[in-house]
Amino acid sequence: MDERVAGAGGQPVPDSQMVIIVTVVSVLLFLFVTSVLLCFVFSQHWRQRRTGTYGVRAAWRRLPQAFWA
Repeated sequence: MDERVAGAGGQPVPDSQMVIIVTVVSVLLFLFVTSVLLCFVFSQHWRQRRTGTYGVRAAWRRLPQAFWA
């Protein structure tokens, strides 16, 4: 039995083309996962910078301003 996967036209795909397809799909998947992770990390970093390490600490600092303003 032929090891190569049948292409769109039912013809076997050459090995070199298969390697290119696998490489492109792997790179695209890697870029997608990396971008999702970077977005998550930067959103966490931005939220942490905005609210402080703990949101309570930032609110605690604003508390006197709310009472004495």
